[in-house]
Amino acid sequence: MGVECSAYKDINIKKVLNSAQRAVLYPLAPLYDINQKTITPKFRKALLRIFRILDTEFRGCLSDSDLSNLQERVFQSELNVEDIRAIKNIIQK
Repeated sequence: MGVECSAYKDINIKKVLNSAQRAVLYPLAPLYDINQKTITPKFRKALLRIFRILDTEFRGCLSDSDLSNLQERVFQSELNVEDIRAIKNIIQK
């Protein structure tokens, strides 16, 4: 992603600095291999571990209660039925 900018004309300086800050704070390389266009093996391993921890019924998929437990454990808030339905719609797309 490139951003055209000019320090002389004060164009997009803030956008460039924000992009640089995001790249440093949230690097993509540990999660995604741009050349292979796939997630990295370590990230895959971490996702599988998280999934196994959350799949309390050992069905190979997360139930609504598993998603609610994730929300409570990570964000200390509850999901209602509409929120769960919205998450499932996003994942389906």
